[in-house]
Amino acid sequence: QYMAPEQLEGKEADARADLWALGCVLYEMATGKRAFEGKSQASLIAAILEREPTPILELAPLSPPALEHLVKRCLAKDPDQRWQSARDVMHELRWIAEAGSQAGVPAPVAARRARRNRLAWGAAIAGLVVAIGALATLLWTRHPPALAPARFSITSPGSDAIQTDYPSAAISPDGRRMVFALVDSTATSRLWIRPLDSFSAQPIAGTDNALFPFWSPDSRFIAFFADGKLKKVAVGGGYPETVGDAPDGRGGSWSREGVIVFAPQATGPLLRVSSDGGEAVTVAKPDSARGETALRFPCFLPDGRHFLFVGLPKKRGEFDVHIGDLGSRANRVVMTAGSAPVYAEPGYLLYGRNGRLVAQKFDRSRLRPVGKAIPLGDAPPPCPAEAAPPSCPPARDVLVHVAARSPNTELAWFDRAGRRTGTIELPPARYEYPSVSPDGRLAVVTKIMSAASGDLWIVDLERGIPTRATFDGSVAAGGGAIWSPDGSRIAYQCNPSGPYDVYEVLASGTGQPEPLVQSSAAFKMPGGWSPDGKYLVYGQIGEATGWDIWLMPLQGERKPVPYLRSPFNEIGGDVSPDGRWLAYSSDETGSYEIYVQSFPVPGERHRITTSGGAQAQWSRDGRELIVVGGAWFTTLAGPIFSVPVQTTPTFKAGTPRLLFTPRPDLPGIAALRDPTRFLAAVPVEGSARPSITVIMNWQAALKRK
Repeated sequence: QYMAPEQLEGKEADARADLWALGCVLYEMATGKRAFEGKSQASLIAAILEREPTPILELAPLSPPALEHLVKRCLAKDPDQRWQSARDVMHELRWIAEAGSQAGVPAPVAARRARRNRLAWGAAIAGLVVAIGALATLLWTRHPPALAPARFSITSPGSDAIQTDYPSAAISPDGRRMVFALVDSTATSRLWIRPLDSFSAQPIAGTDNALFPFWSPDSRFIAFFADGKLKKVAVGGGYPETVGDAPDGRGGSWSREGVIVFAPQATGPLLRVSSDGGEAVTVAKPDSARGETALRFPCFLPDGRHFLFVGLPKKRGEFDVHIGDLGSRANRVVMTAGSAPVYAEPGYLLYGRNGRLVAQKFDRSRLRPVGKAIPLGDAPPPCPAEAAPPSCPPARDVLVHVAARSPNTELAWFDRAGRRTGTIELPPARYEYPSVSPDGRLAVVTKIMSAASGDLWIVDLERGIPTRATFDGSVAAGGGAIWSPDGSRIAYQCNPSGPYDVYEVLASGTGQPEPLVQSSAAFKMPGGWSPDGKYLVYGQIGEATGWDIWLMPLQGERKPVPYLRSPFNEIGGDVSPDGRWLAYSSDETGSYEIYVQSFPVPGERHRITTSGGAQAQWSRDGRELIVVGGAWFTTLAGPIFSVPVQTTPTFKAGTPRLLFTPRPDLPGIAALRDPTRFLAAVPVEGSARPSITVIMNWQAALKRK
């Protein structure tokens, strides 16, 4: 309630901010009410930045009018319009004390009021003069006090949802603007920009499907990944320009010399390229001797030459953090962390560890962290992009990250028109990625335990009873559990030993998880099971080809064979009931669409969608494909389409028909095989909407530890 506008906006503050606080105190003493109030931090900050308090004379008619003038000038939004020193305020208060209640009142009126109020106000203001004299002396003999951390949240400006499954918010280096991603009802993400001194945000044209935004050092451009490219867009307007190729980007950083270092793929090296575009060259490669498969999420240090990045896979639950050099491909490991770190002035690294956001001092001369990690609060929700940093690089004293806790969810039934028809009562928790068994009696969900921990639970849909299926917290944040054709087993993605492998667990809850697919490849994701149980279809990332589709024969030698391996990303893989066709998603057009191809030998192929397709599921009779729309294969709840299909004697597909559009913040929706109903994970009623946390003066928290 007592912070000046410039403090809330992260601007430079001086003694005039204390005079603002004094004005708030004087107002409260005179009226019995606070000058600025709100039902939440956001509404309180809005009141301070935008509104004027109710005039003192309306609330306390007997107060001296000159006091109204004094307080109003203390509370001027612009520091230059306030009193410029506590000595000025002291002189003004002394004059009011001498004049009494008639100070500032026309003479006839003043005469009538003088006798009645002079003694009371004179005594009160005389006391204030003493206090202000002491304050003036204090302000003249020391620096302004250190500011306490202030937190507030930013929610989406409309019905769209803030993107929470990827790092989606970044503060400009000058601390004046913030860019963030919103997901609309079609599951399309788009960048928006908001000045911190404004309540309005504007979409940035041409940024559909944008991921991992980051700023240029001069705050004039925003770089991001979209449609297989690294792009940049001017803050002042204009359409995005392509900087280079990035089929499946995983973070970038822009130096003050105009060099961008970025990860173009989910696996493989880091590249450098001029911010104006041109040839991209390798600047760091994974070390095979260390078992590394991928380098990700670089962050430049202030010298513009050295940069931090992480190597995958995890080792003992954390990532190796390297320091690279633009002048050499050599790099060295300087620490381990639960996420990629970002650098913050005047010399800290911010990163995730054990579900917490922490800060650690960094010695820029010796290029290594020093001292102990200091906890700052809970880390943001888990991210499907392994090792993503929990926050963007802070600007001055402003820290921004997606809200630390995701709301609890419940399982709900929806009909084909999108009407909610029932709820499955479960203990309060965060349940995600539901997948329904072939007979429709059970569902498997991922129960999120922490920012870095999740386990599978099997839910009896008739009785609403959950049973735990895994116990080590290693289930991937991206979900992806699938049922065997007979409903006896569940295949899922997890990383108990480093790389993400495919394991299976019995649906009965007995026995231990067993590996189905293990290799040195960093990421593998189950896609489908052939109806005869002979093949497991799964996705695997190749360094040169991105996501490819592989088949694991479940009989004989069990030697994996590639099914689709191209320069594009192919993911998913639901096999038709007759075992002749495979439905999957590919980004060969620049955005993900659904295709159907002959199975188990690829050959005849048909494109099913033209406006985005993230996932596809066959109906039990093979006459319908249920498609989740969206331009990214990890889309969990895009528009739901029905596509009539014919699989014999030849394949034919009709026009996709929209069934309904679920709310964009659902962490997963799945169809029954009939498919008359849909099961979705829905935020519990009353849960806060996804938001972005802004922490002003965050470094003050470090001084308290």
